[in-house]
Amino acid sequence: MAVAAAGLLAAAQPAVGTAATEPRSAEQQAFESAAAEFGVPAPLLLATSYQLTRWEDHRGEQSRAGGYGPMHLTEVDFEELRRENPRLKKLADHPSLHTLAEAAELVDLPPEQVKRDPAQNIRAGAALLAERAKQLGGGQLPNTLGGWYPAVAELSGSPQASGARSFADSVYEVLDSGRSRTTSTGQQVGFAKIPQVVPDRDLSRTGLVDATAARTAPKPECPEELDCRYIPAAYAPTDPEDPTGGYGNYDTANRPKDVRISSIVIHDTETSYQSTISAFQNPAHGSASHYVIRSSDGQVTQMVPTKDMAWHAGS
Repeated sequence: MAVAAAGLLAAAQPAVGTAATEPRSAEQQAFESAAAEFGVPAPLLLATSYQLTRWEDHRGEQSRAGGYGPMHLTEVDFEELRRENPRLKKLADHPSLHTLAEAAELVDLPPEQVKRDPAQNIRAGAALLAERAKQLGGGQLPNTLGGWYPAVAELSGSPQASGARSFADSVYEVLDSGRSRTTSTGQQVGFAKIPQVVPDRDLSRTGLVDATAARTAPKPECPEELDCRYIPAAYAPTDPEDPTGGYGNYDTANRPKDVRISSIVIHDTETSYQSTISAFQNPAHGSASHYVIRSSDGQVTQMVPTKDMAWHAGS
């Protein structure tokens, strides 16, 4: 049986240069207008969308990670899994997998329109980010750029604090350097760098689960010269009444002592680096990889110990 020794995963959509510009495309104007309407700093909204989708709208179709539009508003259907195991309902109904309906309601539009119309998708995403910030701030929007950090983390799509923090950190890294690119539909989008923003990294007010709080986080199994970190994939029961039954997103093992390693599998995800990490932290997705590699700069995130067997590439 072929077993991935490393499970290397090359995330799609390479990042572009950091030289900031001031384009005025329709999508650029949509970001600026939505930011003003809902009180979200425009560079923050742009940076969040950039890390979610690289500002791509997928032409109204659902991405591989279950999201729609530049703001990656999600509607992931696990109906088949629910039929197979009704006890999966709690995992399948996690709010991070169903942000589309909530965001559409905030802007009083049908979900189908928010799926297909990039400008309305951006409006709905801005409204959702503002709503998260108000919920965490006692009804008030943050008065500093760094104060938006917890709300950005909640928009990551990850149910785990480690993955959400990774996403929010990446958004603030992008803010520090600025970004500009032309999307696949010809939209020029960008923002100037905002250096030395100090983010409020306290996630205690959020509903994110800190799975590593009670134990020491594993060290990544990488050569020292690599930019490498460890963010654990989900290893959790999908059936709370039978913890030894269904679970995700990998099998524990002691390779190569118990299972012979015959091959290394390398593939891409057809979605963003951060969306991949978030998906692998949710056991309802039923997939993971040992390593995820960011195409823009080669950063490596290990998610499964190499001795274990990640569920990916049909393995």
